[in-house]
Amino acid sequence: PLPANLTFDGSSGAISGMPAAQGTTSHTFTLQDSSMPPQTTQKTLSLKVNQALVPPAITTLSLPFGTVNAPYPQTTLNATGGVPPLVWQPVGMPFGLTFDAASHSISGVPTSSGTANVTFTVNDSAIPFNQTASGTLSITVNVALKVDTTSLPEGSVNQGYGPVQLNASGGGQPYSWTIVGGAPPAPGLSLSSGGVITGQPTTKGAFTNTYRVQDNNGAAVTQSLTITIAELIIDTVSLPTGRAGETYGPVSLTASGGTPPYAWSATVVPPLPAGMVFDFNTATISGAPLVPEPNGSHSFTVRDAANRTATKALPLTILNTLTSR
Repeated sequence: PLPANLTFDGSSGAISGMPAAQGTTSHTFTLQDSSMPPQTTQKTLSLKVNQALVPPAITTLSLPFGTVNAPYPQTTLNATGGVPPLVWQPVGMPFGLTFDAASHSISGVPTSSGTANVTFTVNDSAIPFNQTASGTLSITVNVALKVDTTSLPEGSVNQGYGPVQLNASGGGQPYSWTIVGGAPPAPGLSLSSGGVITGQPTTKGAFTNTYRVQDNNGAAVTQSLTITIAELIIDTVSLPTGRAGETYGPVSLTASGGTPPYAWSATVVPPLPAGMVFDFNTATISGAPLVPEPNGSHSFTVRDAANRTATKALPLTILNTLTSR
């Protein structure tokens, strides 16, 4: 017998109905004419009932962002249903991108930025009529990735640096930062993946590195940047010996390194002996000490234009007036 819900009309030889289940069955049909005696012939035929036709449906709901002049992430579109093979066709592919119908994937290198709406159509192989599905998806291409930071602030030996944020634009965020070759920005400094430089420099000098930023689509660009680490120091190593009751100086203090101009602190720790003064505007010590100070030491502080500071203790001896010359 035929599969359930199918009937055979022996007069017309027609099979009709709506099969209830899929599968393949084999049936022997006998044909007899009206002669006397009748002549007969038989033939066995296979009947294949396919599964119920389900129209195709595009299941890809969104497409990744691209970046100008960077390879677009190869993206395969997907669909369900329909009778395979499915045939894809896009309309409106933009910006230097291509669509491979065989693999139904998008690839290429975008040449301009913007957003385009692309209509994708998929046809199945149902007989006698193809079933069709279509969907419109947006492709957004960002402007080319670039490093916006063109210079880095100076730092100081043994003083905290930053945090200094490196900046980029274009491409697709988030960005990931590295230094080509893996060197630190400068000895004692580090660079986070988010592009933040921090730390405490340990060595003076100019340190040039190639900074690399990569966007979330894999596009990457580099920029050479230099960090200058200065060391502000007080050059004066000692103070002349003086005598109580006699004129002292003026004696000038000097500094170097850092970024001039320098500003000296008015505070001397501990204070100079009575009768002596420190003019922080001219960085000079003068006066006439009133009392002896056989083994004195006084700390002076200088600040440069970049807000670096340096402090140094300088020995000072003030002899008694009666001490032999």
